[in-house]
Amino acid sequence: MQRGAARITMKTIGYLTLSCGLLALAGAGCSTVSTQTLPMLGSPTYAKTLPEKVEILQTPPSRKTVTLGTIHLSIEGTPSKERIEHRLRKAAASLGADAALITADQTHVFPVVSVGWMSSTVSEYSRRGITATALKYQD
Repeated sequence: MQRGAARITMKTIGYLTLSCGLLALAGAGCSTVSTQTLPMLGSPTYAKTLPEKVEILQTPPSRKTVTLGTIHLSIEGTPSKERIEHRLRKAAASLGADAALITADQTHVFPVVSVGWMSSTVSEYSRRGITATALKYQD
């Protein structure tokens, strides 16, 4: 009886391994952009702005500004530039910002080693991280 139970367990493990592998392959073409918005302590609170009005800046503006908070984007896969910018604008707008100043844009690469019964493979997994400062113009 235990012998049969062992076969079922091994068969189940085999199916689970195959299922996980297929899910990983199916999800390989997917991409995600997650955001985390951190309001600056002690900064004034403003009404939300329209995301389409938020400027994305690479250099500090010449206009006087107030810092409203920090936005972190964690990106997996290869989403379009438009999708990334939309998520950044939406997060900055939620703080009432007029602009989002990119302060960091980095890609982290992690090695992945898969060891199987007969062989092993080495691949890499990468994740991009973008940090921006939400700004309100003071005119």
